[in-house]
Amino acid sequence: MVMIIDACHSAGSVPAGFKPGPMGDRGLGQLAYDKGMRILATTQAADVALESGKYGQGLLTFALKEALTRPSGTRALADADGRDGVSMKEWLTYAEQRVPGLYQEIIDGKKSTRDPIVDPTLIEDVTRHAQTPALFDFGKVNTQVAN
Repeated sequence: MVMIIDACHSAGSVPAGFKPGPMGDRGLGQLAYDKGMRILATTQAADVALESGKYGQGLLTFALKEALTRPSGTRALADADGRDGVSMKEWLTYAEQRVPGLYQEIIDGKKSTRDPIVDPTLIEDVTRHAQTPALFDFGKVNTQVAN
């Protein structure tokens, strides 16, 4: 199971300092741990998520779509192991690692007005904090080897 939260302050959905364990708290972190879920949050708990006119959507959504593209007939961008397929972990990890670069492109573009759709009320928050996703990976790893 995977939950993707593309919203401001989304890493706050799993409390800071959460430690999974039996009889834990009743929050989303414990539910994710109990169910073997992965949660990809687009920002840290105190940060905002950019919506970009340049990309036509939020940065995390763009990165998730971009991860599956195949430039010039090559393998998908998220295919880290080169096996001509994208696992869930590769897909989510690609997006988690790509968003800060997209963020920087938007900030650089904003300074030269290439992306005029960035909400001017977020300028101060955006310039102080890079948009950095958080991946909470409680996915159960299958240790069986296929024959």
